[in-house]
Amino acid sequence: MSGDIRHVPHLRLAALDHTGPYAAISRTFAKLETVFSDRRHWPHANGLAAVYYDDPTETPEAELKSAAGIIVDDAYDMPPELMELTLGGTKCAVWTHKGSYAGLPAAWTALYAETLPASGETPAGLPPFEIYLNTPGEVPDDDLVTEICLPLL
Repeated sequence: MSGDIRHVPHLRLAALDHTGPYAAISRTFAKLETVFSDRRHWPHANGLAAVYYDDPTETPEAELKSAAGIIVDDAYDMPPELMELTLGGTKCAVWTHKGSYAGLPAAWTALYAETLPASGETPAGLPPFEIYLNTPGEVPDDDLVTEICLPLL
């Protein structure tokens, strides 16, 4: 695991809202993947990402708001049941986590406790997000790679 400061390119997401425990967002990803499969939209997909709007230390778990998204190209015609979100296009504190999603809470802590303070940077007040560089269907859990991104001023 490691952290750094870098420019994260603009990402366009086809997304669905999720309310509840962040660890349960996989159910929302499953619904999103069904939409893409039913409509045969996978040729427009360029990966997966999730946006996390609430601080889980301050918001009750049942009320946490997030969004599951598929990164899509600019030519993608957004269907009405999905919302369009844009992420990135800015400087971010980025923590790269390798391993099971069960290790993500510790990676988030490392981003906020190590990378951000050491950088001297200030959060931009935009929601943090995760970019999944691979998925459990592609690699074993120990080889999963997730980037946790915190937009900065």
